[in-house]
Amino acid sequence: MTADVGLRKALLGWVAGCASLITVISFSIGIGVWYQSQQSQDRLNALQKRVEGLENMRSSLEEERHRAVPESTNPSRTQDARNKSSEAGEQATGGTPPKAPDNNGEVINSHRANDFLFDLHGCFAGSGIVECELTITNMGDDRTLSLFGKTKFYTTKLFDNIGGEHYAESAQLGEYVDHIRVNKTLITGIPISASFLFRNVPADAARVAVLEINFALRFYEYSFKFRDVPIER
Repeated sequence: MTADVGLRKALLGWVAGCASLITVISFSIGIGVWYQSQQSQDRLNALQKRVEGLENMRSSLEEERHRAVPESTNPSRTQDARNKSSEAGEQATGGTPPKAPDNNGEVINSHRANDFLFDLHGCFAGSGIVECELTITNMGDDRTLSLFGKTKFYTTKLFDNIGGEHYAESAQLGEYVDHIRVNKTLITGIPISASFLFRNVPADAARVAVLEINFALRFYEYSFKFRDVPIER
């Protein structure tokens, strides 16, 4: 009888010891899982901050690369920029540049967006291409404006009156011309020339049904439309 009691006590002690060991092991595992989860979250936060920093650096470098010098008041500078735009369109399309406008800067339509005034002078056809010319004036504080040519998400488009849709082959803003995007700092109240080139517009298209212009201010994109613009040939 005494031996049985001793054996029971020994068994109870062993069970209690196992239970304590299991409790300690479970607690240790929980601590380990929490620590690993915390480390993973910290690494993820650090990676996100690094990506944000790289994106800000990329945007800053792009703005610096395209930062403009003040626009000259010499009319030949404006014409030179216009010539560069036409040459870019000629090289890209294999056509001849559109004829120079003979409207003496007449504004046929205007649109104000985000304190920028977009004055449209017209759309002019050459061999295989159409160029739409504008003047843009910053009515707010000095800011960098971006115009989009043809990109994956933001593209300036021309819809002709016979159902065709055409993406901008290039965009010109002041002295800068690019197929994808041009950036320039616009000083308050100073008008700057701009244009968009479109290729493969049919010769029998007489009007631009819609000219959809896409632009950006820092990290925000905007768009607006001019409608029913005659194509001068």
